Amino acid sequence: MPVRVAALETLAFALSLCSLPPASGHRMLRHPDHQQLGDGANEVVAAIVQARRLCAVQGSEANSTATRHLPLKPDSLAEWKDEAQGCLTWCASLGDTCFRGCLDDCSQALGPPPCAGFAMQKSCFDGCNSLVPAFDCLQNVTANNTHTCHLHFGAALNLTGCPFR
Repeated sequence: MPVRVAALETLAFALSLCSLPPASGHRMLRHPDHQQLGDGANEVVAAIVQARRLCAVQGSEANSTATRHLPLKPDSLAEWKDEAQGCLTWCASLGDTCFRGCLDDCSQALGPPPCAGFAMQKSCFDGCNSLVPAFDCLQNVTANNTHTCHLHFGAALNLTGCPFR
């Protein structure tokens, strides 16, 4: 197997450990049996330990590059909702350790729904205001109760035909 592919697979595996509770990952890594792992065991263990460190240090530059999800720039209220839900889903997949830092970065990059721009379009203005509770939910939700925010997103109405100008 080419070295580059092996390194990418190792990194993907290491980052997947972000969703494990810290104790389980650390217990697994404390005393690995290098003979059973074969060649390259030290590199694999080092990559896994480094990935766990990246997840453990929320808000650090290393964490933001390894576990960061940034939304695309939306062109409408419907796209804004999709991107906000994408932030929530992506960040929740990282587990407790990385969730808050990831969601803060993503929701800050997206920003709140731009309701002032729809002041002259009642249907879109109402639809935009129906997204505000969902955005507010993103500011305080934990990885274990993301369903509450999804309920707010599901309650949003009148989002179609509302392009950003």
